[in-house]
Amino acid sequence: MADRAGLNIAFVVIAVAMAGMFRGADAREWRRPPVKIRTPPALPQRSPPADRYANWISVEPRRWPHSALALPATRTASNPIAACIGKLASMNIEAIAATPRSSPAGCIIAVPVRLVAIRMPAPARPIAVAGKPELDCSMAEKFGTFLREIVAPLAKGYLATSLAGVSTGGFYCRPVDSVPGAPMSPHAIGIAVDIMSFSFADGRRVDIGQPGPADGEAFFKAVRTAACGYFTTVLGPGSDAAHATHMHVDLKLHGANDRYRICQ
Repeated sequence: MADRAGLNIAFVVIAVAMAGMFRGADAREWRRPPVKIRTPPALPQRSPPADRYANWISVEPRRWPHSALALPATRTASNPIAACIGKLASMNIEAIAATPRSSPAGCIIAVPVRLVAIRMPAPARPIAVAGKPELDCSMAEKFGTFLREIVAPLAKGYLATSLAGVSTGGFYCRPVDSVPGAPMSPHAIGIAVDIMSFSFADGRRVDIGQPGPADGEAFFKAVRTAACGYFTTVLGPGSDAAHATHMHVDLKLHGANDRYRICQ
């Protein structure tokens, strides 16, 4: 038992000695030199770079009078004629403004324009619309599209040439067929066109109601048939005496919708 107690005392002595050794080692190992704080030299003072947008930010916006903000009437969306001309231009249909009419007889075009030409893909030249018919915007769009999509390709197919122009008549302030007491003609509100003739790039011409070469007759017959798909009324030579020398097309409704067509 005495030996065991002595052994325990020996272990304690050794442990204390080793703790002192480590404590001394830790003190020597972790002793850090004092930290010296160095203050960097002062930098020279420089003015901040000029801000090229400073004036834009600091200057108050100018207050313009209300009249200066108003755009010309032809450029405003509230002007239906200007809006129509812009829409037609986007469709390669050239038109100019027409003077609005006021008539007690009911000869009033809602959105009057004059149809000038139809622009075609290069190298083809524009199709000139002789007479510059005064039409409502809806009719100018429909007729211009008809010339570009139907008549011009038919000219290529039947006559092997380009359509150069079309001679037309537009606005007439009168009743149908000039008969007293009859309803007002579609011409009176700008939704009708009378086609008198077609001219072509090679110098040829097809006059409606006049005898001509067989290929010209076939061309006009195809144009007349196709017109019934675009317009609600198509009248030409053979329909009556009033249309013996031209082809009349219009957008007049003959019923509740535009499905009812008169093609003669």
